[in-house]
Amino acid sequence: MQLTEERATVSYIEGEHAFLETEGSSACGSCSSQSSCGSVRLIKRPSSYLKIQNTLNLEAGDLVVLGLAPEKLLFSTILVYLLPLFSLFFFALIGKTLGGELLSIIAGVAGLLLSLVFIKKFLGRSDVARSFEPQLIRVVNK
Repeated sequence: MQLTEERATVSYIEGEHAFLETEGSSACGSCSSQSSCGSVRLIKRPSSYLKIQNTLNLEAGDLVVLGLAPEKLLFSTILVYLLPLFSLFFFALIGKTLGGELLSIIAGVAGLLLSLVFIKKFLGRSDVARSFEPQLIRVVNK
């Protein structure tokens, strides 16, 4: 199974955990939408660190490669983007069928909010959250 890989730098170590800062995708540097892309803003936010179990005896400044299974990436994308959108339209359709435009709007918003609550509870479970954590693959420089 081929993992989706990303490079990161170890910012600091705290106990058994390493706090990493991702470098961002190499494709971001050549993209024409870089100035308006939300992903670039998230990646380049200096205060965001990824907390990961320090299984490779990392030290501050180490460059590491992280990996995430493609099916986990696909599932999380579907869960976070498509489920709320589907819920919005599905509940709006039910509302329209049962009572007209106003009920359609109310039901659509309710469906959207219900899906967001479901996602938060689902991803908040510790066993599920651990399954979506990236894996430390290797240290690039030590």
